This record gives sequence, structure tokens and C-alpha cells, in this order.
Amino acid sequence: MTVAALPEVNDYVGPVAAVFVRQPQLRWSQPLGGFTLDVGLESPESTLRTSDAKRLTPDDDQIPDLALRFGTSGTWGELAIAGVLRQLRSDGGVVGGVEDSVMGGGVNVSGRVRTFGLDDVRFVGVWGSGLGRYVGLNVFDDGSIDAEGHVAAIPIHGGFLAYRHWWSETWRSSLAYGYLAADPYPGSVPDSTSNEVQSVHGNVMWSPITPVTFGLEYIWATRSLEGGDNGDLNRVTFAAKFTF
Repeated sequence: MTVAALPEVNDYVGPVAAVFVRQPQLRWSQPLGGFTLDVGLESPESTLRTSDAKRLTPDDDQIPDLALRFGTSGTWGELAIAGVLRQLRSDGGVVGGVEDSVMGGGVNVSGRVRTFGLDDVRFVGVWGSGLGRYVGLNVFDDGSIDAEGHVAAIPIHGGFLAYRHWWSETWRSSLAYGYLAADPYPGSVPDSTSNEVQSVHGNVMWSPITPVTFGLEYIWATRSLEGGDNGDLNRVTFAAKFTF
């Protein structure tokens, strides 16, 4: 994940397509001129959706997730391309006696680029299969497991775009739109499974002194299910933050 690409919003993490996860990791970072190559081995954990709509975490994974990131930064901002390769696995505890696994992986392009004055644009684009727990706080599962015990990776795609404008040295606003979808699903999945999600964030932030920020934000979001049902969310949030 590229932390610099995350928009300044009240809501934790932010737009639905944000690439964000915290987990144990062993990482090597190598400077390459004006670039940096990061190679990480991360703690694996598969989330699987059963045919009767249950979400399971079998804890059967044996291979660490392999993450690669190639990025650069400067006074103009920061850009990165990253990828992950991982195994989704069930050792027979879900469907008795059936052991199955599948490889998943994907890429994301992300960044923050300065525009006019202090303004900046931030973005993420993500594509792949079996990426659920890395994107949007696991709104989509990593994979599905059918009644016969066969595991399949769920493909997802999406991204977000955000713009931050400074009205003055102490006032600023961010507007962000995020979209994430899983299509097509491998095999049959329950009608209650998420199919598509969207979110819009708009806010105003005020920092009367450097360590203090007050924020007022409006969020609109929608979620569609595989069975055709859908719903929406409207929320106003207020936050106060003191940075030590």
C-alpha cells in the first residue's frame, strides 16, 4: 500500500477501493537511483465464502504472501506500482477430507501528485484475484469454496480518485470517489454476497494550529448484492485530532 495515496478523510481508511492492511511482515528495501524496490514476505490468511453464505478463515495457509513494490518520490509527489502473489488453501477442515488450494495475485498503481499550490490528486487502481483482505477492508472475500471443497480465487477490480484543495493555510477540503467490484464470480455464490460497492467522501478540514485538526465530512455509499438487492448509506461525521 502507498500511505501517501490515502485521502485526508474522517472515515477510517477512506474510499472503498483503498489498498490497506496491517499484518506481520519481513521486508527488504533497496534504493535504485531515484527509485526504491521493496520485497516483503507477509503473514498469510485466507477468507473463504462457502456456498451457504458463511465466511471462514481456515488458517490453513502454508506459504507467506509475497509482496513487491517499485516506487519513486520527489517534490512533485509519489508514484508506485505494486503486486502480491499468494496461496488460498483449505486442508480439509471445511469439507471433510478434501484438500485444495489455488494461487491468487494482482497489482495496484497508486500515487499522490501535486497540482496547483498545495493542492494534490491521489489515486489507486487495483486488479487481480484473491486480493480481498488487501482491498477495502475485506469487503470482498479472497475466494470461494464449494460443497465439494474446491477453492477458487475471486477476481476484483476498482480504484479511487481524490482531490484535495487548500482554501487557505488552515482550511482545506477533499473530494473522493471509490469503486470496487467482483466480476465474474467463480462458480455459484450466495445471493447475499457483495457484487459492487461505491463511495463518495466530501469534507472540510480546519487546522487552527499545526497539531490540531477538526473535520466535518459527508459520506454517500452504495452496495449491490449478487442476488440483485442493493442499499445505500448517508452519513455525516465530525472528528477532532491532536497529532503528537
